[in-house]
Amino acid sequence: TKDALLLKYDSAGKILFAKSWGQTSEDEATCLAMDNDKNIYISGRTSNFASREGAIFLNKYNAIGQLQFQRIWDGNNSETASSLARTTSGLYVCGETRSYGIGETDMLTLKYSAEGALLWAMTWGTTAADVPYGIAADGADNVYLVGESNAISSADIAVISLNSSGN
Repeated sequence: TKDALLLKYDSAGKILFAKSWGQTSEDEATCLAMDNDKNIYISGRTSNFASREGAIFLNKYNAIGQLQFQRIWDGNNSETASSLARTTSGLYVCGETRSYGIGETDMLTLKYSAEGALLWAMTWGTTAADVPYGIAADGADNVYLVGESNAISSADIAVISLNSSGN
């Protein structure tokens, strides 16, 4: 089995805390972000809390490592988180879904409030496999996804821009 692991070090390299998350199946953290209050957000894929192959999890820890919330986003097939971005209006989880959208895999963006409420979910894709690799935010609360689309030829670059409402 695998569990997600979060380690916090001080400036001298001493471990301040170590937190593991998961149960008997595979749970892996693939990305993290921090906010101005030193809260830590980790996201990834869980098999323990999934209805089928895998679900996206989002956990928030405070500055001393206490779990503040745990959120699961699941579908009827498989979901995986690949990156996180934090803005003043919320937290964005970028990943891929095999449960929603129109293709084999589609890019997925989830927006959560700082308190963990899901504000919206959006997919982008073609009938082919579309895979996200990263997400970044600007100062105006816009987010940009970068990934790969295989609709026209193999491995075309896809760049998607979204405002804070998901448009």
